[in-house]
Amino acid sequence: METDLHFAEKILNPGVPLTSVHVKHEPEHGLFDLLVKTSNANYYVEIKIWAALTEKQFNNQTKFLKENNARGVYILLANAADRWSNSMVNEKSGSRSHVTDIGDLLRALNVFEIAKPSLKEIEEIATVYGVVLEHLKSKR
Repeated sequence: METDLHFAEKILNPGVPLTSVHVKHEPEHGLFDLLVKTSNANYYVEIKIWAALTEKQFNNQTKFLKENNARGVYILLANAADRWSNSMVNEKSGSRSHVTDIGDLLRALNVFEIAKPSLKEIEEIATVYGVVLEHLKSKR
């Protein structure tokens, strides 16, 4: 699935502009939720909304990332966000992974407001997610 470069840059924080992005759902037999192949690296993404990110899962994922010279991105909301800070993820992964927080997600969703996607459904979904994220951010 192709995706918007600016949206991906806000989520992945690659440090350099991206020229291509391709997304695959549940790569590596579900070890991660998404694989985002970019022009400069592979990013494996784990999304936790209500479920916990266990130490065992994180360690298995970090081992995989190191073995495959890949980057990790954790999108954590609710309980998982309370337990895993960006500094903790960065330290425990040997600077291989980072947390994309609510602010990052809101900035990524704002890309859709600026770009005005051609599909009205995408714009509506982005708007709803933005409202929910603003609500979660206000509770922190």
